[in-house]
Amino acid sequence: MRKRTTFSQDPSRKPFTGPSQEMVHTYIAWMCADYTSRIANVLGNSEDEKIYKALAKKIAAVFQILPGKSFIKMTIPVSGR
Repeated sequence: MRKRTTFSQDPSRKPFTGPSQEMVHTYIAWMCADYTSRIANVLGNSEDEKIYKALAKKIAAVFQILPGKSFIKMTIPVSGR
């Protein structure tokens, strides 16, 4: 009977390491900004909606241009409310 080879037993295959922390953090920052803009819209706060929608677009643009690099070095604006 032939022995099955799994990925962990195959020395020619590198283990899957997943996406970089920078990529994950950038995605989470985009997701938070996008959701916050949507919530602001539902609550009728158009000023915060514009701020967070612009931030989400900025993060998405950086994410698409610089895959695999250090993605985000910006602060998220917080309203005084």
